[in-house]
Amino acid sequence: MLRRRLAQALIGLALAASSAACSGDDRPVDQAWLEPALLAVDDLGPAFEVAPDDAEDTDGAGPDFGCLFDLGPFGAGDDSGDDGPEIEFRATEEPQMPSVVESLTDTGDGERAAHVFDKVIELTEDCARVDTTDGDGMRWQFDVANDDETWAPGADQQLTISATGTATAKGIELPISFAVTMVRRDDVVLMAMFFDMSKDVSTAHRQVVTAACERLNALIEGDPLPDRRPVLADYPVGATLRELLGGQAPDPAQAA
Repeated sequence: MLRRRLAQALIGLALAASSAACSGDDRPVDQAWLEPALLAVDDLGPAFEVAPDDAEDTDGAGPDFGCLFDLGPFGAGDDSGDDGPEIEFRATEEPQMPSVVESLTDTGDGERAAHVFDKVIELTEDCARVDTTDGDGMRWQFDVANDDETWAPGADQQLTISATGTATAKGIELPISFAVTMVRRDDVVLMAMFFDMSKDVSTAHRQVVTAACERLNALIEGDPLPDRRPVLADYPVGATLRELLGGQAPDPAQAA
């Protein structure tokens, strides 16, 4: 499905900031220490579940979002098997959106990660519009905004890419929005993505990024991990689909 393919592309984007950290004769970094910092269902709310691995997406097919993830040599990811922990969540009800993805990577070298992070920011800053049609006839049209403001707790560097627009097929137009934030804290790179059939996901995405960074900061500093709290408990899951089907959007307090 699209969310799995998009998640894979965005995890590759996060790994771009660590692509130089395990090259040459460098010893690979043990990534297992980061696992306790990962988000869980209890951090989002009862309307979410961990998404299972999707075997049907192994062919890597899917829409081409053009300049959105056109990172040249930095966009290929890392096939070394030393990637950090990652997790994907989805809504429990159809169409199982929104989707939330998080990945963590210990680069082993904060200085080199900062250098590559700067390059990724430079490569993505000129992408402002995507208009492309995939092999299934689905047309994807997005306005793209990039922001390197470090608003996430503990961020040394940060890049947020937001895309808002539509997906159109057979005369049916659906609103689509997603946001991905990469955060570098010392030599660790965190990536969090929020994707939904919605006109705006900025507030919910910011809540997810903040919760993820709070857990990572506590782990790095050796502090107790924060209590898990459902930051998306009031998110109107399925509201847009219900509206498109002619029903009323659910009350946000009841949508979870």
